[in-house]
Amino acid sequence: MEPKRKIESKKIPDSNTIDVYLIKINLPAHPLIYAIRGCLNNENVLFLNESDVLKNHIINLFKFIFQDSFEINLMIEKREIYDDNHNYYKDFLIFDNSKIIRDKNKILTEKKIKIEAMIIHKFLEENDAKSSLLILKNEILKAFEISKKVMHLIDMLKGEKQLSRERLFEKFKETSSIKISYSYLEFILDIIKNYFKFDLSALSSYYLPAIGI
Repeated sequence: MEPKRKIESKKIPDSNTIDVYLIKINLPAHPLIYAIRGCLNNENVLFLNESDVLKNHIINLFKFIFQDSFEINLMIEKREIYDDNHNYYKDFLIFDNSKIIRDKNKILTEKKIKIEAMIIHKFLEENDAKSSLLILKNEILKAFEISKKVMHLIDMLKGEKQLSRERLFEKFKETSSIKISYSYLEFILDIIKNYFKFDLSALSSYYLPAIGI
């Protein structure tokens, strides 16, 4: 799906600002997945990494892909800084290149990061640097725009006796040319609950057993 606001190629930062190749050869998928997940769920995110050079490129990457959509708080520090300032980071989602160190809200389980994993895998598999950045930027814009639409639909439908996820899903299909899966809807519901602090009490917690959600 192409979001309404398409990014012009001339606005994409050059390799001096975001070295996509440097990021791809130095980072495994999981810290990027965790960072995306944390930012979309309004977490304060701390990524422990020892490279000063890589730090700037990762920060610039996240500033670019989240520009004009979600506000984020992502920090990258060396382990020594974290060890010396535990209290400051007590409310942060914390991870390094290989493991989760703190996830008090349990948002990083394998079941919950499937969409973020798909997004990052698209980014990593794309050979062209600018196209890689466009993939991430467009996916974030897509999530932002669909979140707004889903919140609007819930407001419209919440007068119904019981608004099920299936009803919401079907209404989205009726009113949008965008095709999404049930898994993507759950991904969006997490965003609107945790980032936008949107009241989901009108939405039934009933899951559809036939499709395992």
